[in-house]
Amino acid sequence: MTDLSPTKRLMCEHCGYPQITCLCPWVKPIDAPINIVILQHPTEAKHAKNTVRLLALGLNNVRALQGETAADFTELTKSVARSAHQYNTNPS
Repeated sequence: MTDLSPTKRLMCEHCGYPQITCLCPWVKPIDAPINIVILQHPTEAKHAKNTVRLLALGLNNVRALQGETAADFTELTKSVARSAHQYNTNPS
């Protein structure tokens, strides 16, 4: 565990959650049948219940990219354009 500052709670170095709610003993990562890329708003990344962080703990092939506009994801857009087998799902 690491202490990020004198006023902060002790945090788990692996899962990033507070020591008192550390999930490491219960999370056993698995491989998903596909690679997963999540586009995450920076504000959500700072949220205490950060579900993307939780998903990444449970799946080995998850990558989270943070940004607010399409310009923040230019490299991903180019990568998808080069690949023949990509799927995109957007929440409504």
